[in-house]
Amino acid sequence: MRRSHDLVNRVGWPRLIGPWVAIVLSGYVGSLVGVPVAWLVGPMIAAVALSLAGAPPEPSTAGLFTAVQAIIGATLSASFTVDSLAPLAEHWLPISIAVWLVLAISIASGVVLTRVASLDVATASLGTVPGGAAGMVAMSEELGGDPRLVAFMQYARLVIVIVSIAVLAEAIGHEGEPAAQALVSADGPPMIARYGLAVAVAAIGGWLGVRFNLPAGALVGAMIAGLVPGLLGVGPLAWPPFVLAGAYLLLGARVGSRFDRAIMRRLWTLLPFVLGFIVALSLICAGIGWVLARVTGLDLLTALLATSPGGIDAATIAALDTGANVTMVASIQMARLLLMVLVGPFIVRRLVARSHRVAMVAEIGTDDRKGMT
Repeated sequence: MRRSHDLVNRVGWPRLIGPWVAIVLSGYVGSLVGVPVAWLVGPMIAAVALSLAGAPPEPSTAGLFTAVQAIIGATLSASFTVDSLAPLAEHWLPISIAVWLVLAISIASGVVLTRVASLDVATASLGTVPGGAAGMVAMSEELGGDPRLVAFMQYARLVIVIVSIAVLAEAIGHEGEPAAQALVSADGPPMIARYGLAVAVAAIGGWLGVRFNLPAGALVGAMIAGLVPGLLGVGPLAWPPFVLAGAYLLLGARVGSRFDRAIMRRLWTLLPFVLGFIVALSLICAGIGWVLARVTGLDLLTALLATSPGGIDAATIAALDTGANVTMVASIQMARLLLMVLVGPFIVRRLVARSHRVAMVAEIGTDDRKGMT
């Protein structure tokens, strides 16, 4: 309470509240016009503008940011149920190979970006992993990356992939009728029970993740805990709409408030490398989708939508609109999301540790050579 009082005295109510009013309005307007992940992207853009204008929002506390990570982690696992993963069983081997290939290629792309674009390993790797964009941004700071650059890379990819999916669905088309099935069954516990389950999963899983020092512990711990209710048939989890919107808003504001003119100049120099990576990854994923269609007998549109690098919402909506196999598209996309968010942080942590060891060895070698001269 004392801290809040001191903060008000230091900056004044208008300076304290004004930026947050603009940030909330930006999320609301974004949701009205259909911006993807509007409550994250809108506040992030608003916070960037406010920061560059010299009026950034007051930062959220570390405890609040940990809660945001746990909420996002529980949300990422909300769609995983036995029914959603069952379609993978028939073609589990080629699908597993395809999903692991995408992860390996994205991590390799991140390593290449560290060389050609002078990025640190954590930022490049988290920025290039396709899946769970909000999760990658949320965990980037804890893993030693720059959340501003990770956000730029992730959401540039998301926008390009969403546009590409729309063009692809229109160009290829499909002979089937548009599907009207729901991706998640309405059957299950009452909504108030789902809310309580989500709170319990986020709190317990987030605490355990931090307690056992997992990479991005609150997020990854909550996601692992969130798998249990769905796979036991107890879920799916659910949040009141304002909770998830609030978590996205706080994450977007936190990232956007760290932008300054120097980082904007850095983004401009990175743009050609990032666009090149996105195009290359999209083409490689399309190639993997084509091979998957040939091996499994899936129709080409279903395979391409299932292996698109991110944009799970856009991919499933396109599948619904075109009559592609919605269940298969959603299942493969969710399996890839699970792998990216659970395995990605461990790989990034090892890459960061390795880069630090290499840097230390190089520094020792330089000192030795100086001592000999």
